[in-house]
Amino acid sequence: DVCLITSLRDGMNLVAYEYIACHNQTDPPGVLILSEFAGAAQSLGAGSIRVNPWNLQETANAIYEALEMVPEERHALHDYAYKYVTEHTAQKWAETFLQCLQESCSDLIEVTSQVPPLLPYEELLSEWSESESRLVIVDLLECLVPDKQRKGAHSRGRPTLAARLPVELRQCLQTLAASPNTTVIITSDQDRKVLEGVVRDLPVFLAPEGCCVFRRPGEQEWQQIVEGHDVDSREEWMDGVTAVFNYFKERTPGSYIEKQEYQYRWSWTNAQFDFGSAQAREVLIHLWAGPLVNSEAEVVVGDRSITVRPHACSRAECLEKLLRQELGEEKLQKVDFALCFAVVSHRDEDVFEMVNTVLEEMQPPHSEAEPSPSRSRLGSGEVSACSTPRESSKRTGENDGSRSERKDSLLSTPNGPSPQADPDEPPPPYDWVPTAQREREQRQAAAGDDADVEEAPPKWQLEVISSAASDERSYFSCYTMSLGMKKTKAQHALPHPYHVQNLIRAMASRLPPSAKGLPTDKSA
Repeated sequence: DVCLITSLRDGMNLVAYEYIACHNQTDPPGVLILSEFAGAAQSLGAGSIRVNPWNLQETANAIYEALEMVPEERHALHDYAYKYVTEHTAQKWAETFLQCLQESCSDLIEVTSQVPPLLPYEELLSEWSESESRLVIVDLLECLVPDKQRKGAHSRGRPTLAARLPVELRQCLQTLAASPNTTVIITSDQDRKVLEGVVRDLPVFLAPEGCCVFRRPGEQEWQQIVEGHDVDSREEWMDGVTAVFNYFKERTPGSYIEKQEYQYRWSWTNAQFDFGSAQAREVLIHLWAGPLVNSEAEVVVGDRSITVRPHACSRAECLEKLLRQELGEEKLQKVDFALCFAVVSHRDEDVFEMVNTVLEEMQPPHSEAEPSPSRSRLGSGEVSACSTPRESSKRTGENDGSRSERKDSLLSTPNGPSPQADPDEPPPPYDWVPTAQREREQRQAAAGDDADVEEAPPKWQLEVISSAASDERSYFSCYTMSLGMKKTKAQHALPHPYHVQNLIRAMASRLPPSAKGLPTDKSA
């Protein structure tokens, strides 16, 4: 009738759990008297009578109460304890442990990431000009428009977003999007109305709001990427998050709230940095201890912003669905050049690896992969194959090719700060290429190399394969880039949006002849 456990020091008492499980079919069930010093008291305390075994009178009273307890009270205590035992199984514990471990690893991405090398400008353009099918993904407002051109901030409420693209840059994007076998996807964390107002009639894919929604080229209707059943639980935490955000908005001058269809963001862009940072820490404490307890929501800490969204709304997951659904397997298999510009929080850094992984999976079988004649740079006796950084890292013994710095890089950052320009002036010329050329000439002169000898390409990008097995490797290039010299999982970095603009201009001017509608020179 009664199970008395009077442990004076205990870690985890399994007898209490076994007693509850055995009495499920007993009518009426037995009563558990549990020492408050037992480990099980933290979980089964509400389904038992807790006692201090050092207090003999209290223990005696508990025994008497258990023996005289009516069946209704016995069932109430047992039902609570049995529900806990059946729900909190070893499988549930393992799943919770792995989930917490993954979240902890995700939070440490910024610590484990490295500052990537600068973009190999000429190598990228060379691959671009030889490509046959191209995929370009770029964060519009984050990568192409400097802050001073897109934020007219005021001290109260949300800043006005008056972003606009330079006329020449818009024409270059128009040229890229209109070229055959070229897919351009413009992403942004901003609202769809903001992105729509900036892009207007460009024939590109639009994926605002963290890629949760998208619009096809030439269409006006927005499509949903996230399925309804994946985000139905957001109603459980939305009211509580709204209350927390409104509370801190009133107490943080310069902060504002952005409510989108699938994510809710509190930004303190215009607040004083020290005070805003302290308030952001308080916001996180209130969220994790309040409305987000035991919820499926995800907290994303960005640059002066805190975003709450369902787990199914990550940037990498949504963008992957967009690529697979809209481009399809057949079109992705033909892509031999991919370029991804993104400025994301550390929790969304997986978007860089996702692009490379999807293209690797979509490559045709080795027996079907044939290197394009126009891409071959060597003689008839040798075959060139472009390897992704991940593949090359396995050959060179590096831990992570996507973030490894090249020791033979031909590029260096120009002296002084990043070039600046007025909103109505075109950006300054991209001055890294002359610097790289000067360094190349100096090394060749010092080594006494013949000027007519062509310099060998970098090992991580081009590998000479003289065996017959070389015909089994597919050929595609994938460049991932972030903005600013900071720790990231991207392969390369550009310091300023003006450099991204210049690269877009160069890509538009160096499209392959087939992309311009011109006949290719077969004899060459």
